[in-house]
Amino acid sequence: MTDMKNKILQEFTFYDYSEIEISFSIKTKEIDLNTLTDFLKLKPTRGWSNGENFLSKRLNPETKEIETVERQKPWTMFAYETNGLVNSKRFLDHADHLLSKLDPIKDNLKDLLGQPDKFEIFIQVYLKFDSDQDYFGFSSDTTTLKKLAEYCQLIEWRNK
Repeated sequence: MTDMKNKILQEFTFYDYSEIEISFSIKTKEIDLNTLTDFLKLKPTRGWSNGENFLSKRLNPETKEIETVERQKPWTMFAYETNGLVNSKRFLDHADHLLSKLDPIKDNLKDLLGQPDKFEIFIQVYLKFDSDQDYFGFSSDTTTLKKLAEYCQLIEWRNK
């Protein structure tokens, strides 16, 4: 007679990404970051103003050396990112947090969305998967995706 102990014959797990972040951004040349922040009544997690100086690097073709040069930002960037603000690896938790910030300012956002030639508004969802994973998946309820889509012109999904 054979041994009838319980044995695991197949292991199956539901894969979940290891990191997530959602970034809501507005890019414009029309106004500076402070004016945009005051209009939106939402403080960005990062951003800069059109014309703001920053240090960059370039290759000097004569000396073949990399040099530090001062340049100017070509546009204003307002970014509100969930990274570090939401202690979860779930898309819906990050989306709910972002929506809780965008819902109160929806009228101001609709004003900007009505000017697509002046304001580029987009959401980027960054997902990180384990390096040994050769596939990935993503899902969301349609209600959340529809709500996010109301506040931007483009939604991108990117690997971190």
